[in-house]
Amino acid sequence: MSWTSLDEAAFSGHEYTNVTQGWRNNETDAEVTIFRVEGTGLADVTDKDWAVQHPRVDDDNTHFFASEEAAEEFAESYIEDHPAPEPSY
Repeated sequence: MSWTSLDEAAFSGHEYTNVTQGWRNNETDAEVTIFRVEGTGLADVTDKDWAVQHPRVDDDNTHFFASEEAAEEFAESYIEDHPAPEPSY
């Protein structure tokens, strides 16, 4: 498997605001992260509480969800469907 779960220590810095889970692709260093929307600039564009951000494979690399569980299901599905994505954000 190309994806490794990130340790909480990896979530320091402003680019990881409110991140609760994340994975890094061992081949490309691309990341998939789950985060709370509250307190980010994205809170103005959605009424959802959670988001998943992933490497861009289309025009939409951030997806919003009402629950952390739904966000986690999406993130895990993305990882399974994209074993080695291009590392562009």
